[in-house]
Order: sequence, then structure tokens, then C-alpha cells
Amino acid sequence: MKINEFKSRPNSHQTHWEDLVLLGADGLDELNDKIEKFIARLDNHATGINLTTKIDGAPAVVCWSKFEDYPDNSICLKSFLTSNKNCISTEEEIEDRYGDRPNMAVKLKYCLEIAKHIPQGEAWQGDCLYSSSDLNKVEIGGTEYLTFHPNKIVYAFSENNPSYHTIEDSSFGICFHTIYKGNLEHKTQSFSVDATRLSDLPDGIYVMSPSLNVPQDSSLYNIDEVKKEYEELKSLENKLRVPEYEELCNNSKIMGFWNTFENHAISDNKTTKINPETFYDEFKDWVKSKVPQNRNFEKNLNTYYEFIDNNKELIYDMVACLNKAVDIKMNLWGGLKQAKQDYSTFYKHREQGYIPASMEGVAYSDADGNIVKIVDRSSFSNVNRDSNYMSGFEH
Repeated sequence: MKINEFKSRPNSHQTHWEDLVLLGADGLDELNDKIEKFIARLDNHATGINLTTKIDGAPAVVCWSKFEDYPDNSICLKSFLTSNKNCISTEEEIEDRYGDRPNMAVKLKYCLEIAKHIPQGEAWQGDCLYSSSDLNKVEIGGTEYLTFHPNKIVYAFSENNPSYHTIEDSSFGICFHTIYKGNLEHKTQSFSVDATRLSDLPDGIYVMSPSLNVPQDSSLYNIDEVKKEYEELKSLENKLRVPEYEELCNNSKIMGFWNTFENHAISDNKTTKINPETFYDEFKDWVKSKVPQNRNFEKNLNTYYEFIDNNKELIYDMVACLNKAVDIKMNLWGGLKQAKQDYSTFYKHREQGYIPASMEGVAYSDADGNIVKIVDRSSFSNVNRDSNYMSGFEH
């Protein structure tokens, strides 16, 4: 699948696993394919899937040396996928745009230097982790760590970690996770990034790998339960494989309401699933709260309500599928989060100090460039929206 074919996805760069259900029949097919390939991988079959750790860095930057339709040796932030108008090619441009944010400007200057070393015809996207002033030595639970805190997660390396002194002596850290090929109008993406292909990088630049050592013990994933739930999911999907459901999924206004409601219903309430008993009325209340209060308020609200009521049964079936997909996801996450990492992760709470944290989640991609994220939205997504947990930029 080409990237410009799924620009309309919610969270288009990385869709939540269960939200494939919201993409109609194509999304259901992709979800089924990912479940089957995960099971096959645990049986040691070659599947072409790639599982990597999601790294919680900031800002996200795209770097390239030569990429068709874009200026040479340049970087860009989030607009890279859809435009070549906001590229940055010189340190002077960085100062003009971000001189009032010196910490960010420093990071972007390092990215600009890295851009010269990206293989021609490719653009590499990564998350900035730190510049030298962001590194701290902190004692947590009796162990001294070298830490950096680019966003919500604190990454902590003990002195026994082989990367400890490399990071200590470095000036900048970044984690690359995506490679684009093509041109402005037609891009493909890959999530298998081999940092050793970056030749002759300047001294002092640390490139962190998002690779994940996936545990192969199928019992960690409740795989028998997954297979049972998968059969139940396919049965539920049959109710959604109708033209009316495609119409529902293609209604951008209603699905825009739904996406924000879903985040609220799951992340803010610290749960993994939508409550099937209460969500319908809560969703209609949510829509009412989001419709602009103007002279067309009643007209627009009635239009949305009519569409929702006319599709009530489908929406209930949609939620049943979403929740079943979550059941499968959480079983898989139970095993994936036990992957061994050579560093520790923490949250920094305003009152409780450092709290142990699991990794943010896992990015699951296939050979066609389709990607979903496996994240416990009741945990990380909630923390990400909770102001009691500090973000790195607050320091």
C-alpha cells in the first residue's frame, strides 16, 4: 500500500491496532492479516512483518541528502509527507525559525548535519532524543543512571550498559524508525531501518536502534486465547461487511467526532475498551458538545443525530469489533512488553518522583508499508495526557 493511499487514516502515520476496524473492509482485512502473520511468526514462519519499539522522542524530523522534488541536504518536520514548502536547508533558516527555542535549534542543526549522510533517494524519519545539555546522571532506586527525557518517558542507562559511555561522550542522540522512497506525489515507506548504512557520521552522534527482541514463547501471548478470540472477531466482522458500513467509515465528520470521543472514552478513563452499555448516549452528548454554537447549531446537530440513529445497529457492531480487537491486542501486548531491553524506562511524576514504566508500545509493520501501533491506551496514552507526569521539555 502506498502512503498517499492512506492519508485519510486517523493518526495516519501510525494507526492504533484496533482502529483498523474504522477503515472499512480494507481495514478489517489488514487486521486479520496482521493477526495471522503474528501467529505464524511465533511458529517461526517467514512472514515479512517487522516489530520495533516505539521511542518517545521529540521533535520528529525527516532528513535526506537527495530526494526527488525536495532541496538537497535538508530536513523537515511533520509536513514532509504532503508538501516540500517547509524544508530547512541551512543553519540560518533554523535560527530564523527556532532561534527563540535554542534547545530545539541545536537538535535541528545536528539533524541537518546528519542529512548529508542519508543514502541518496531515501528520506529517514526519526525522533530526537537529546543534545548534550539534556543528559543527566540520576540515582533511581539505589542505581545511578545516565538519563535523557525527550517527552514523557525517561530513558535510563546504567553504567553496566554497553551504550553508557557512548551516550555520555556524545553530543546528540536520535532514533530513526521510518525510511521513505519516491517523490513528492508518490511515496512508499519502510520501517526496517539499519543504522549501519549511515556512513561516516560525525563524531558525537548516537543513533539508537528501535529493534525489538520479540519473545518467542507463545504462552506469553495467550496464543490459544488469541486464536479463539480471532474466530469471534471474524464472526463479528461479518456484520460490518456491508455497503452501509463503508458509508459510515467514509463520513469524515462523524468519524472525526468518533476519533476524539474514543480517545476520551479510553485514555481519559484509564480503560482499554469502550463501555458497550453507555457509549451510545455518551457519544451523542460528545457530538453535541463539539458542534459549533452558532445559528446553524440545531440544524447541524439534528443532521448528525439522524445519521447516528440511522446507523445505530452498525455503530454497536463496530464497537463490538473494536473491543474484540482490543482483547487480542492486549494478549499480544502482554508478551511483547516482556521483551528484554538493555535500558530502563521511567515516568517522572510531579509528586511521586520516578515511577517504573513499560516501553511506550510496539510498531508493527508489514512488507507493504502498512503500520499499526500496539499500545496500552489505558496506561501510556493516559499518562501522555496527564499533566501530573512531566514531559522532558518542562525541564
